[in-house]
Amino acid sequence: MGGARFSRIEGVRTGGRDTAHDCRIDRHHRIGVQWQKITLTANAGSAARTGFPWTTAGCASTARTTGTNRTSSMKTEREHEEQLRKEGFFTYVHSDSAGAHYGDHTHNVISAHIILKGEMWLTVEGKKHFLKAGDRFDVPQGAVHSATMGPKGCTYLIGEK
Repeated sequence: MGGARFSRIEGVRTGGRDTAHDCRIDRHHRIGVQWQKITLTANAGSAARTGFPWTTAGCASTARTTGTNRTSSMKTEREHEEQLRKEGFFTYVHSDSAGAHYGDHTHNVISAHIILKGEMWLTVEGKKHFLKAGDRFDVPQGAVHSATMGPKGCTYLIGEK
């Protein structure tokens, strides 16, 4: 299985507007100069394929709002996304509410998590890791892991390959 990779990344600012709901995520995407609202809904096929039960509904584009506010030392969401794509990852952003918990599970892909906002406690193969804005953690394919979000929730960029 190999060990998980953990690295510190400079702080992150995002311009995205995600709102988590019990059964769906409404996300506003900037496509060209227009904003488009798409809804991510629970989908058993997506969960079986990727281990992550959310999929876009009614939208052919997966374009996403990227951060525009930054300081010279801050990486934007777009820069993190570009780096993950250069590494061969498919990327998307996910937001969870305060205290959201995902019990032990595995994925049939390598998944990289870059925390954009908030905090997450990630347990991988029995070892606990505290992640905050700017942290990256790569979970190896097939590794048993669980996650609990911090008291203010968590927004994170996910890469899968």
